[in-house]
Amino acid sequence: LISATLQDARLDGVCLDGAEVTDVCLKTATLRGAQLRGTTLTRCQLESADLLGANLDGAVLVDCDLQNATLQDATLKNASLTGVKMVGATLQRADLSSAQLENVDFTDANLEYAVLAEARMHNVNMTGAKLRAIRGTRLYGRGLTLAKASAMHA
Repeated sequence: LISATLQDARLDGVCLDGAEVTDVCLKTATLRGAQLRGTTLTRCQLESADLLGANLDGAVLVDCDLQNATLQDATLKNASLTGVKMVGATLQRADLSSAQLENVDFTDANLEYAVLAEARMHNVNMTGAKLRAIRGTRLYGRGLTLAKASAMHA
């Protein structure tokens, strides 16, 4: 799927496992429970998109904008995120186990109860992020910014 505009689309439960999605506008789209395992998303606009409970295990996201998106209860196990904007996004109870996060901006994002076990982070900004009760053993990071982040019981 290349250069499509699906703004405000209702795509709940859609299965795009393994798809290549490039330059697609999905602003304010609803993708609740979407199956995006192994999907590659490049330069996609997902601002304020609703991905509640979506499965992005093994997905690759490059230069995507997910500002104010909802990824609550989503799974991103073994996903690779590079140059992704998640400013103000909701990732409560999201599972990012073994994810590779490079140049990701989680400013003011809600990561409460998220799972970051064995996640690898490089140049990740979590300024003002809510990190209460995040779970993670063997969390690897370099260039991690946590200014004004709240991390009670993390």
